[in-house]
Amino acid sequence: MTADPIYRGVALDAETALALLQWQAELGADEPQQSLFAEITPNINLDSPQQVMEALQRRGIKLESTREWHLHRLAPLHPIIGTLLQYRHLSKSLSSYGEGMLNHINRVTGRIHAEFRQIGTPSGRLASSSPSLQQIPNDVEHRSCFRAPAGRKLVIADYSQIEMRILADFAEDEALLRAFESGADLHRMTSAQMLGLPLNQVSPQQREAAKRLNYGLVYGMGAEGLAGQINSSVREAEQLIERYFQAYAGVARWLHQTAEQAVREGRSRTASGRLWIYHFDTSDRSQLAALRRVGKNTPIQGSASDLFKRAMTLVDRALREHDAQIVNSIHDELVVECAADLAEEIKARVTHAMIAAGRAWLRRVPVEVEAVIADAWVKK
Repeated sequence: MTADPIYRGVALDAETALALLQWQAELGADEPQQSLFAEITPNINLDSPQQVMEALQRRGIKLESTREWHLHRLAPLHPIIGTLLQYRHLSKSLSSYGEGMLNHINRVTGRIHAEFRQIGTPSGRLASSSPSLQQIPNDVEHRSCFRAPAGRKLVIADYSQIEMRILADFAEDEALLRAFESGADLHRMTSAQMLGLPLNQVSPQQREAAKRLNYGLVYGMGAEGLAGQINSSVREAEQLIERYFQAYAGVARWLHQTAEQAVREGRSRTASGRLWIYHFDTSDRSQLAALRRVGKNTPIQGSASDLFKRAMTLVDRALREHDAQIVNSIHDELVVECAADLAEEIKARVTHAMIAAGRAWLRRVPVEVEAVIADAWVKK
């Protein structure tokens, strides 16, 4: 998979990002009105959380922190915060995925040769660096810059909601299992079960809240975190979580038992039997709470990592005698480059191997893989 030397997709955003960087430079001007950020303060480093917090507080905007989720909650009330978020987004896009990415294109091959580490995170997921191809934004503008060479195609395949399927299998929650077996939209069905509504009466906002819950609870998200993501009060978020666990009582029971087991034994195992040993001071209330969160997440995310590595192994074996090879992996997604005339066959082989990897450990829930053939790293 090659990177377009012109990097057309990011170039459009880069123009805007350069304008934002110019605004930042103007913050040091003697005349504050020259800056589009003048209503904050002229002499400020927008990349300094402390300076940004102090400047906004001087304008009467009280902040607990300058973290993204907190700023997003305040942006509707204070337009200047929305502008600050736009600056952060485009500044990062420019530095990390624009000009910075061009420096990694090999002049001889015209490709980016990133480094991958087998155990790059505590969960066991692979990690990528120099550059990190796993952090490329999942949008057409960025990913369309990565293209198959002439006469070749990309097969892009990823698991559908694999961590939620692992949770359903582990918890043996009948309602969640039925949701997957039905093939219906999981998040819409979750919302319907929580609120006691027919599927066709679930609003987009209700579906989004259910989606945030489905994924957030796997990672130990609490009411405050959910409130920040769906722009609700903490009390409303607490009520949603209560309804969620009423709808999926098996999930609630399994998460509790798994967290307490982690506290009691100081360890957890993934579906493959891989052992995690924890080092927490359980006499410290904050560390105890952290251990419970990690104890819930470890078997799920760790099992997803194990499953995906098995999938990579099976896919590699399935491709050995063909003009095809894995060129990238992103958590639960594989990108395979192959000869154009083999694309359909390679797509079938990749899909079959990935499903086989999932079925090795997931017995009660169907495993689904979504795969497409494309000229660029874009799923259409």
